[in-house]
Amino acid sequence: MNEGKSVAYCSDAGMPAISDPGAKLVEACLENNLKATVLPGASSVLAACVLSGFDCGRFAFYGFLPREKRPREELMHLIGASKLPVVLFESPKRLFSTLQELYLLLGEREAAVLRELTKVYEEARRAPLSELIKAYKEPPKGEIILVLAPSSAQALELCDEALDLALMRLLDAGYSNRDAVNAASLALNIPKKRLYSRTLMLKRRE
Repeated sequence: MNEGKSVAYCSDAGMPAISDPGAKLVEACLENNLKATVLPGASSVLAACVLSGFDCGRFAFYGFLPREKRPREELMHLIGASKLPVVLFESPKRLFSTLQELYLLLGEREAAVLRELTKVYEEARRAPLSELIKAYKEPPKGEIILVLAPSSAQALELCDEALDLALMRLLDAGYSNRDAVNAASLALNIPKKRLYSRTLMLKRRE
């Protein structure tokens, strides 16, 4: 480009700079005062937002969840507290475990699984997380996009028994007391003090 030549960049992983590191090339062009432009193409993310049926005038897109434990937990907590619909990519082999993990953290929340968008075997399934878990015990085929409904803007009025159930799910999944309280507080918008007292009560029952 410094020699006056034109360069085109495309990716078989989706929209450049969204599904691959193409942003580094655009940044390099800007830093070197080289003109860069874009030819927009089809977007699976926007197509999934439309078919999910959620109000996606604003939404949060996080791509694939991190594999590493700490970054994954941090992002899960962020998703749990999000007041916007959340869009994720997921592989067919990990869909079932991811749905289970989201259910443990978020409780019963509406979500949509979009598969093979714009293709012959396109599928759009929207249901509570517990129902989606039952539907995808066996790995489906094709590309998967998951759209989650936003969290409630107001604190949920939950009885102690419901809080205990949510905390027990997290503790049984290997969360520490502290992490379980933090996760449940973010997901349910419940004060940590109340959740911590319920955790102590559960421990005394053991």
